[in-house]
Amino acid sequence: MEVMNKIDKSTKYNILSATEYFGWITKKLINLKPVYQRPYTYQDELGKGGNKWQKTLVKNFLLGGFIQPIHLLDRKNKKSNYFFWIIDGGHRTRTLYNFFVEGWLKTPKGLEIDWNGKTFDIGDKTWKEIVLEHNELEGYLDELQLMVITYKKTVSEGRELFLTLNDLHNMTKMEKLNPYEHHLSNTVRYFGDVSLSPLPMFNEFGSDGKLTHINMGTIKRVTDELVLWISDFIEKGGDVKKYTEPNWTSLKGWYVKLDESPTISKKWEKGTTKNKHLENLLLKLNELVLNSDRKRTDWKKNVLVKMSILINHFYEKIGYNWNGYDVDWKLFNKHVDEVMGEVNRNNKTHHPYTRYSIVNNEVVVIDDTKSDKSESYTIDRVFTGGSRIDDIEFWYYSMINSGKTFGLKKIQPRSFTDNQKLTMFTGKCEKCGTDITLSESHGDHVVSYSKNGETKLYNGESLCSKCNLDKGSTVTDEDRQKSLDKYIQSGGSDINIIRQLSGVK
Repeated sequence: MEVMNKIDKSTKYNILSATEYFGWITKKLINLKPVYQRPYTYQDELGKGGNKWQKTLVKNFLLGGFIQPIHLLDRKNKKSNYFFWIIDGGHRTRTLYNFFVEGWLKTPKGLEIDWNGKTFDIGDKTWKEIVLEHNELEGYLDELQLMVITYKKTVSEGRELFLTLNDLHNMTKMEKLNPYEHHLSNTVRYFGDVSLSPLPMFNEFGSDGKLTHINMGTIKRVTDELVLWISDFIEKGGDVKKYTEPNWTSLKGWYVKLDESPTISKKWEKGTTKNKHLENLLLKLNELVLNSDRKRTDWKKNVLVKMSILINHFYEKIGYNWNGYDVDWKLFNKHVDEVMGEVNRNNKTHHPYTRYSIVNNEVVVIDDTKSDKSESYTIDRVFTGGSRIDDIEFWYYSMINSGKTFGLKKIQPRSFTDNQKLTMFTGKCEKCGTDITLSESHGDHVVSYSKNGETKLYNGESLCSKCNLDKGSTVTDEDRQKSLDKYIQSGGSDINIIRQLSGVK
């Protein structure tokens, strides 16, 4: 490595051969996915040879042309798994590495290079194919050079440098927020970054390079933006009555506040209530996307936001018991469409800025003083479109006022716990009266599990092995009455359980 110029104590210009630079990557000295970088979503490993700009970059580099410098944050002697983080030049680095080292990309057709007085036809070939055909070109990488600028700066200083270097490329507002380093930004990156996310809706791609399940881009951090919007909804209490449309001034102010206050930031640390709320809501949203039959093209950002708010409503009603209830997502999706169909049949449309609420079991207008009567939208257009509070209210209140179940169903444990078996145990079989020990006893459902009998004490009995084996899944009126009596004696008052055990429709 040749140091061309030392600007100050923190910044150096370096000239590296391609062999040296790619050697750093192979030795894992460079973090190719630091917090600053945009996701690299080109599926080079599929062996399609690369797109136009990649081939142009490879061509220019092979011909010795100038390419923009690579900017690295020097993390040596700091608590880091890498010596360097890429601040700028990640896409250039990975494209050249995937051509020269991985062998996934190809040169443009018709490319020729001159070296050591000889012309080589290397068009439409991988680097591995080139050096197999022309052994003497193995040393060519030592001749090719890169300008690498290294900076000894803090992570926050590196963030500012990243923003300065990349603002020339018309960065989106989410891209400008991404480099922040606090618990919320880490969480948003972890779930939303298509190169990091564990969620299939964000990390599975088709052969065309598009996300397989949702109609969102893989660049410009639009998936991160969705996660941040859902986080903003949770931060405001997870309540539509407190909902305000996310705006970038307030979102940036939130990020700055978190960056300046470790105490506030810690509320979004992994394992905290807010972090777990977001994780569970995203997991349910992911299940909806993967298991319902809505078309991929329908899953846009505003649709996903509204669905998240609706999912949150049903789980809020059950105390956010995320693991205690399951959802038939196909039915959930069907009920959404049924409600929208009913609203359309009733000729109900939305004028922008009209506000709504539920009064006497009806969705009614509560404020139309700012309503724009010149525009009118059907509920399906509101569903795929707006994110203002009035758009949310028109769609959301129609959903929750419909009385539909949306496929939510309590998950019943099939077997009684040891503690429940001990509580039910009296020393005798409840059917035949035979003396039994606790280890010989079987906790059995009075109203069988297959007939929606709950695995709770009021519906349990302690049986001997023979009576347990002899009992089938048939439920008699006597069984229901026995379970009902025990339920009422234990103080139970849920009218739905009483109706079910009484056989009342």
